[in-house]
Amino acid sequence: MRNLFENIVERCDEAELYKVENYSTGLSILNGGIQSVKGSKTLGLALRINKDGRYGSAVATSLDDESIIERAILSSQYQKEETLKFKNLPVEDVKCYDEKLASMSAEELTTEGLRILDLFKSIDESIIPDVQINRSVQEIHIINTSGFDHSYNRTQYEVRVMTKSKEGFMEVNSSIFSANFRAFTKEEVAAIIKKHKISQNRVNVPTGKMPVVFSGNAMGSLMTRLLSGVNAGNVIKKVSPLENKIGERIASEVITIKDHGKLENGFASCPFDDEGIPTNETVLVEKGILKNYLVSVSGEEKLNMKATGNAFKRTMFSNDIEDQPAIDSSNFLIEGTNQLADDELIKNIKKGIYIDSVMGTHTGNIPAGEYSLNIGCGYLIEDGKLVGKVMDTMVSGNIYEDLMKIEAVGTKLEPMGVIFYTMGYSPAILFNGLSVVGS
Repeated sequence: MRNLFENIVERCDEAELYKVENYSTGLSILNGGIQSVKGSKTLGLALRINKDGRYGSAVATSLDDESIIERAILSSQYQKEETLKFKNLPVEDVKCYDEKLASMSAEELTTEGLRILDLFKSIDESIIPDVQINRSVQEIHIINTSGFDHSYNRTQYEVRVMTKSKEGFMEVNSSIFSANFRAFTKEEVAAIIKKHKISQNRVNVPTGKMPVVFSGNAMGSLMTRLLSGVNAGNVIKKVSPLENKIGERIASEVITIKDHGKLENGFASCPFDDEGIPTNETVLVEKGILKNYLVSVSGEEKLNMKATGNAFKRTMFSNDIEDQPAIDSSNFLIEGTNQLADDELIKNIKKGIYIDSVMGTHTGNIPAGEYSLNIGCGYLIEDGKLVGKVMDTMVSGNIYEDLMKIEAVGTKLEPMGVIFYTMGYSPAILFNGLSVVGS
């Protein structure tokens, strides 16, 4: 890699070379049998340069492909964007690599998947889940002309367990997203089975305002709106409702929201982002008060704020070497002062909704904070208990109004799902008076 970089430096004014090697193993169990066990190994290179006052970029899949230099120079001739700024800041070690997980064989992953099936059989043989397990090991290395030359290893572990209806549609799902191996527990399986049985009672819900509990998983659909609002790029473009709002209350005082890139064994934890900026524990909302934005290198001078280490090669729909670094979450982490166990969250609700998953996370006016979400997996709450699965029901509103309606938070952190990835961890959250559209 350094030999290639030396050739780059000879032809460009400034440059950054990014390399990622990824080895992954995936297991799929469908209808009680192993469907597939797949493995892949990839290498990606991304070059960003400044040449004659213009920015250029190119990608490659081999260290021997020196055409990446010529292609980056050629692309710079057609760019109008400002030149890039490359930095060299000290980085710290972050616990994001698990040796046990990295060394697990395909056979061991298969054993874990079959063990999960056996847990279901030990409780109720009639419920046969689908299980997806994926393990990846990454090495990321960045070199730039400012003197930055660092790499790190990261492991990522994903488990998705889903039960289905007799018609083959999703009924209940639960997941693990972590940097280390964690066994799916019998208690988690028992909770899935309990919800699966409740789901067999289909119920309709009238339209109106009522208490709504978002599970930690479902909170990702709301936090994508807040992520857009605290994106410094959107603040600079004046399309964020949070422009000039630092120091003001934007949420209930019971809630604190962080972006924690150094979270021990967090799924997206790492020592530096894809621009080489050290990650941080950035408090975004503290007891309801807006404290910070997420800032990339290009936004530092415009906002007179330091980069927070949140520029990643990832979008809502992709995670490819071709993606340019853009502001995104590392591990969003939601905390609260009024904490209750999940059964206590719903104990005093006369009639409301508990939402486990939604459809339509990417729809609506996300920058404005608006949402209108079909409930994929949700339950009617009556007299403090889950009594049935809601059908043909939506929940809608505006996150900047509804954050004020938070009354309490749960105690168990769950991965916040967003389309194809997780954006962090959240407990269940109780909102009072959300708009529900029933059938």
